[in-house]
Amino acid sequence: MRAAASAVLLFLLNLIGMGLGPLAIGAASDGLARAAGFGDTSLRWALLLMTLVNFWAAVHYFLGARTLRADLARVAQS
Repeated sequence: MRAAASAVLLFLLNLIGMGLGPLAIGAASDGLARAAGFGDTSLRWALLLMTLVNFWAAVHYFLGARTLRADLARVAQS
């Protein structure tokens, strides 16, 4: 059951990462080229913007890790 759950999770993560990631960067690049006037450097700025999303995700991982030990101890007791 864990192997199936892992397989489904990895499949969905790859689907989102490989499918929506390039699409989001392309849309951001096009939007920056038109609206903000970045022109030829819009792809560079779109990629830079997407790294901020990674930092945002890392903050959430750290926030979730604060309660991990207490959550695992609570599960072990029940």
